[in-house]
Amino acid sequence: MTFIEMMVAVGLGTLLSAASIYTLMFTMRSYQVLTNYQGMNKASRTALDVLSADVRQANGCSTNATYSASSVTLTGVNVLNLAPYTIRYNYDANATTLTRTYTESTNANVRVLLTNLTSFAFSYYQRNAITDSYEFFTNSLTADVCKVIQVDWNSSRSILGTETNIQSGQSARIVIRKG
Repeated sequence: MTFIEMMVAVGLGTLLSAASIYTLMFTMRSYQVLTNYQGMNKASRTALDVLSADVRQANGCSTNATYSASSVTLTGVNVLNLAPYTIRYNYDANATTLTRTYTESTNANVRVLLTNLTSFAFSYYQRNAITDSYEFFTNSLTADVCKVIQVDWNSSRSILGTETNIQSGQSARIVIRKG
């Protein structure tokens, strides 16, 4: 084997190795992106399940709370011990989290439902329909007539410090069934 043949073989081997490493890195990054999407989807489903159950079982919105796009306070009665409770959902833009606080008597249970939120908003509606319109609900201005709560959020995650996954389109209108 001559020196030139050896250099050609080493060059081809290096090129093949570089292609294999690039393919491996691309595959690992794709796997991480899919894992991020799966994690965000699971967290979004869980948060929406918990939020929907709480809103549907609530007697209404708290009349002591002010309407806010970043928080909602629900009131209700525990069916097991008939004790009144409040559930407060609060979006913290600085921490990029949605927190659920369940308070019954003097006991409070705090749980972070979502992290890495890029945007979040609550909207409040009445249940009565608008005639000649595709919009089924009117904006609610006071807590005593609030019967529908809409929630919208976007979340993101990063890979190696670069924001790569953005999950958008999480939106739901939930009707308060009691009250």
